Amino acid sequence: MGRSHLPGDHQIEGTGVGLAIAKSLVELVKGKIELKSTVGQGSCFSVIMPKGTVVEVNPGSESDSKDELDTDRINHDCDFLYIEDQEENVHLVRKIIKHRSKIRLLSAPNGKIGLEYTKDLKPDLILLDIHLPDMDGLAVFKKLKCMKCTSMIPVIALSAASMKEDINKALEVGFNGYITKPIDIKSFLKLQDERLGS
Repeated sequence: MGRSHLPGDHQIEGTGVGLAIAKSLVELVKGKIELKSTVGQGSCFSVIMPKGTVVEVNPGSESDSKDELDTDRINHDCDFLYIEDQEENVHLVRKIIKHRSKIRLLSAPNGKIGLEYTKDLKPDLILLDIHLPDMDGLAVFKKLKCMKCTSMIPVIALSAASMKEDINKALEVGFNGYITKPIDIKSFLKLQDERLGS
């Protein structure tokens, strides 16, 4: 087992979002996070990971070209399309998806490209950010449902908007699920399995 220490010696207060994400990712690969805290002095976090072999690969661009996507389809049982303009969010979901074999994650940086990819590639599941740079995610969803070739593709909202009214609004218009950021990895994988299974 390998151990690394992250001393809490900075006088900066946070919201705990980063720790929640780190804990989910560490537990996903059978690791754990330990905490030692002393009142008035600070906290020390230990990340314990199982030993493994690190293989360096070239991940390529986060944004995929249509030609590359078409030629790679044969190697996968299903495709997910994530319409999201923040690369760090795409990167995180890409890492989560790797724990499911035969699933390929495609990404589109805005609603317009996302609609084009959906029409051309017919993904099995769409993850859709509500706040996109070129159009509202709800508008993208309505366009998808208006087109015969894309209307039956399940769409899950993936958004930082966590107010009850935001969630209810998305579900009322017909989204197949709603996941708030930061992502709860176990819930995310469970929901995607349910939607693909149905």
